[in-house]
Amino acid sequence: MKETIILVCGAFHYEWCWNEHFIPYFKEKGYNLHVHALSKEAKNLKDSMKILRENIKKIDTEFIFITHSMGNLFINEFLKTYKDCVPKSMVFLMPFPIENRIKNLFFTNKNYIKLTREEFFFSGRVNNAKKYIDKMNKEPLSIRMLPVIYSSIKKIEFNVPILTIYSKNDNCLLGESVIESAKLYKSKIVVLDDVCHDCMLDPEWKLVADLTREFIYN
Repeated sequence: MKETIILVCGAFHYEWCWNEHFIPYFKEKGYNLHVHALSKEAKNLKDSMKILRENIKKIDTEFIFITHSMGNLFINEFLKTYKDCVPKSMVFLMPFPIENRIKNLFFTNKNYIKLTREEFFFSGRVNNAKKYIDKMNKEPLSIRMLPVIYSSIKKIEFNVPILTIYSKNDNCLLGESVIESAKLYKSKIVVLDDVCHDCMLDPEWKLVADLTREFIYN
């Protein structure tokens, strides 16, 4: 039996961001799939971590985390708290940097104010991006604050293979910090040229999915 992939959403995103491409793609490859939206059934960060742990305990295969955006910060806190829930491997798609908090927050907030949501999340590459923006949900304060309050990576042991996928066309994240973070994670990194932050909905989503599948398959 193949592993279970747990797709961890970033802030403001729910299952809809995976449903269109990634879930059909990985189902066709034979994987079991579960989506963890940070606050769909949770009132705060602690509740969200507890829900994920309860769901993992129901899984009877090895599991893999694929996170998007701020999802990596959530998984950092989760693995720090629940040391008995270690994945086989992890893939971080457009992950939030884990160093230089103030510098990264300034960059992200500046672009959030300056750019339209279509440009911020989709770099102007996705037709009818507004339909996705309209689905975005507010998050509880403890989850929204993760980019400020996250634990130092030095306090968390990652003894599993990690792949980081980042794009130079990501308007949400500071590239140099993402690359530096990959080194701290001891992660393999792939840097793309054109894909937007919401890469699972980008016209080149299959490139991202293929890179992810190649890594977790090997």
